[in-house]
Amino acid sequence: ELSISSTFASDTSTVTVSPSTASDTSNTSVSAAVTGLVFQTTYYVRAFATNATGTMTSLTYSFTTPAAPFAATSAVSDTSTTGATLNGSVIGNGDSGGTSTTVVFQYSLNSDMSSAIEVSPASNGTIAGGDTTTIAVSKALTGLETGNTYYFRLKATNNYGTNLGSTLSFTLKG
Repeated sequence: ELSISSTFASDTSTVTVSPSTASDTSNTSVSAAVTGLVFQTTYYVRAFATNATGTMTSLTYSFTTPAAPFAATSAVSDTSTTGATLNGSVIGNGDSGGTSTTVVFQYSLNSDMSSAIEVSPASNGTIAGGDTTTIAVSKALTGLETGNTYYFRLKATNNYGTNLGSTLSFTLKG
């Protein structure tokens, strides 16, 4: 059984394991592939074994699925007539198995972020798997045009998904 309830009182699914039968008195390991799990959710699992003398239930075990990374866009700094520094922070939320997080800033002249250009931050463009600390990132942009309004956001991606920070804007004044 698989459930998001530790008491198995609701949201419970029966999962077929392999092998589904055992023919002797020795311990038999079983496994099941489960799909469609929700990110950052705790699941509870237990097994049943039935024979002519009755049914036995295993101990209950739990696991939490990893999460997509968290991205937060912060205000620009160090603005000039032709440049600015984009800022943000990210939490990789990678699992200890080594899933790294890739971080980029996106910027565009369009508020809907169409035709966005992606640039890697000056450092921390890749965050090691298992790192769940908040890491500040920034990228200095140069060669921008005075008078234009630019829109930007932070994007963080790992094997579990992609999150985008809020879209913010700045205008370069001459």
